[in-house]
Amino acid sequence: MISSVCLERPGRWRALGVASLLLVATLPAIPLFWRAFTSGEPASLGDAYGGALWNSMIVAALVGITTFVVGLPAGVLTSLYDFPGRRILLALVALPVLVPSFLWAIGWSSLAARLGTAVTAVLSGYTGCVVVFFAEMFPLVLLTSYAATIALSGSQIDATRLAGGERAVLWQVCHYVAIPAGLAAGLGGVLTLSDPGPGQILGLQTAASEILTSFSALYDFRLAGRQCLGLAALVLLSALPLVYLAAPRLAAEVMGRQSRTFRRLRHQQIAVVAIVGFTLLVFYMVIAPLAGLVIPLLDGFEFRRTWSEMSRTGFTTLFYAGGGGSWRPIHQQVVLGCGF
Repeated sequence: MISSVCLERPGRWRALGVASLLLVATLPAIPLFWRAFTSGEPASLGDAYGGALWNSMIVAALVGITTFVVGLPAGVLTSLYDFPGRRILLALVALPVLVPSFLWAIGWSSLAARLGTAVTAVLSGYTGCVVVFFAEMFPLVLLTSYAATIALSGSQIDATRLAGGERAVLWQVCHYVAIPAGLAAGLGGVLTLSDPGPGQILGLQTAASEILTSFSALYDFRLAGRQCLGLAALVLLSALPLVYLAAPRLAAEVMGRQSRTFRRLRHQQIAVVAIVGFTLLVFYMVIAPLAGLVIPLLDGFEFRRTWSEMSRTGFTTLFYAGGGGSWRPIHQQVVLGCGF
């Protein structure tokens, strides 16, 4: 009989597996970095790159803070309490994570243009980027808070409720979930650093948009490689503390737990707050940008042009999406096989 202790031992091919995964992840960037450091030119990042990098850091910080403040209580409420339309509202709020950020940015830009110059001015620059990125990263914090809350046992929730009522339950659960929710919010902020779409569409100069300009407009591959390396260093420095802080919590989460889970309650006041809050979130995160995308299609010419483009590029898009989706389970099997 195989001992259960064997499951905790590192896999024999861990080093080889990790090296292979890192090689596959960095292989597309190797030619770009090679050209960047073999040109013999001064290692300049461009005159505007420093300011663009600072703009990206500000947007990342604002997105992380706002998603944490809103996503933490939203995830706790949807886990602890039952209210009408809970599943539908939860699914609609999580929908933007499946949509490319530039598409939502186009929707907001189109909607703002129809509402007037004042709205366009408000939804430009930092504000516009935060509005778009918030919708993209909010589901990450929401689902993390939701998963961390449902991991609690029924006896823990009942004991807290007996000791201090619903207010104590909400406070203690939010305090418990704050760490993984904060890590998810930090990860969401880091992910915004490498997305050039909203910045280019909404008029904010970001590091990712500078890299895209150097690569696709100026055709300066050496400059783009150096800028990529600078952004990668910033992302690495931002992600390492998150990984360091998350590792002990993730290790504690896999410990044995009581099997009895808590039952969701129906609380009238909390149900009203949750329904109103999630309805506003759905309007802001889904309905408003979709309206900006759909309204121009009401013209027959635009609809015919859109259908023509979809027919021309649809198969290629589905092919690449299927390839990316197939690679993910293969990657997970390799990781598990290496003993992680």
